[in-house]
Amino acid sequence: MEEDKINGLKQFLGKEMLLLNLKRNIVKKAQRNFNISREEVETAYLIVRSQIKKQAAKRAWTYLLIGSIFLGVGLFGSLTKTGFIFIGAILAGAGCVITAIGLFRLALRKSVND
Repeated sequence: MEEDKINGLKQFLGKEMLLLNLKRNIVKKAQRNFNISREEVETAYLIVRSQIKKQAAKRAWTYLLIGSIFLGVGLFGSLTKTGFIFIGAILAGAGCVITAIGLFRLALRKSVND
């Protein structure tokens, strides 16, 4: 493959992985967009997954911190006698924590080189 095509594929795979899309969907999209075989896409997928571990871990810690803040604000608002129920903050916090769990899972998975 050409060098530009390989770099484009790696950028595409990294972006899609950090969005926590399913591997099956990522491979299908890459096959369609780059017109290459499934085996080549899966090989590139494993290589990119081993390369983005640090980025995924940093993003997971960020989401966990933001989610904790939102959960704290939501729980504090709903448990105090302010009269306001911060359901949106609770939902946003839970969503951030769940996203952080998915990113930690991506970061801690075994790679090709391990």
